[in-house]
Amino acid sequence: MTSFQEIFLWTGSLYIPILLAVLGAAFWKHPQKTISGNIGYRTRRSRQSQAAWDAAQKLSGKYLCILGIAQMIAVPVVLLLASPVCDPFSLSMICMTAEVLLIAVPVIAVEHYLKIHFPKQ
Repeated sequence: MTSFQEIFLWTGSLYIPILLAVLGAAFWKHPQKTISGNIGYRTRRSRQSQAAWDAAQKLSGKYLCILGIAQMIAVPVVLLLASPVCDPFSLSMICMTAEVLLIAVPVIAVEHYLKIHFPKQ
């Protein structure tokens, strides 16, 4: 594998986890204060009350940050184990696809939390 391929593989595969960790930490520590249709964790449940909005903003930021950190740990392990048997481009695309699909996990967790703690009125 050439050095360009290695750089592409590592950069492309770690871009999403780093972005999730940084943005998640920012949203967790500095959540959107007012209910907005443009910024923040915007779902029907999160916008049903100010309390639900506040909980959703902090929780989604926390979960995204944790997911990003977990991916920053898991991706290098996968890359090191799989790079001898898989070409760099395919491996990078597989990692990025998995990373994007895993973003559904925090959404499902936050919606479940909101469903339990803020039932529809």
